[in-house]
Amino acid sequence: MTQIRVRVAGVEAAAARFDEIGSGAWKQGLLALVGGLVQRQTVTRIRSEKTSPDGAAWAAWARSTAARKKKGSGLLVDTGRLMGSISASVAGDTAVIGTNVFYGGYLQEGTSKMPARPFLGLSNANESELFGAAQAYVVSRLGL
Repeated sequence: MTQIRVRVAGVEAAAARFDEIGSGAWKQGLLALVGGLVQRQTVTRIRSEKTSPDGAAWAAWARSTAARKKKGSGLLVDTGRLMGSISASVAGDTAVIGTNVFYGGYLQEGTSKMPARPFLGLSNANESELFGAAQAYVVSRLGL
């Protein structure tokens, strides 16, 4: 499986407060929120942004590849299988976002004959959105 893992760190004080008020499931909820958000961000990157998490545009198809592609298909989108396979789960204290399609790793890392087109990862804008969502979650759970 090709995947990224997102750890939520620096929330020890909030964790202690949640423990005080008897909400042991707070962290699982936060991680599920983070995983779902990164899953959505990844699908958006594949569907419309066509850039690596660092903001670099993906390399265009080789001419030979472009010649055999169906009309209407685009970089990393042909049948929709990759976009449909992006999943999120929680494993311990980590949100895991990835794909189980066999070619995901080739797309992410590239090969000797194909440039990498990274789709998994967090851009600066993604991180800002995650921080805002996590902050709102913690504030709402604390009743502030």
